Amino acid sequence: MSYLQNQQAWLDKTRLKPGDYIIVKRVADSYENGWATVWTYAMNALTNKKFKIKGIDDEYGISLLDGWGHLYYVPYFVCAPKKLKIG
Repeated sequence: MSYLQNQQAWLDKTRLKPGDYIIVKRVADSYENGWATVWTYAMNALTNKKFKIKGIDDEYGISLLDGWGHLYYVPYFVCAPKKLKIG
């Protein structure tokens, strides 16, 4: 399956949408699992933090804003719904 198909299946399962909260649970490799962009060093600071979903893109993944107003795209597979306990 393609990245888009896998992301859509994940979204259907989690029922997440813009405005919901996620936790970025790990660092991704650039282009991992068909994700269409890179993971930058600055994005490492996003891990294990809660974010509100700003939007969902078919290729770039889940968009979110950090505390300084920077927009980031992270792949669905590094995200967990806020209601789930990471541990």
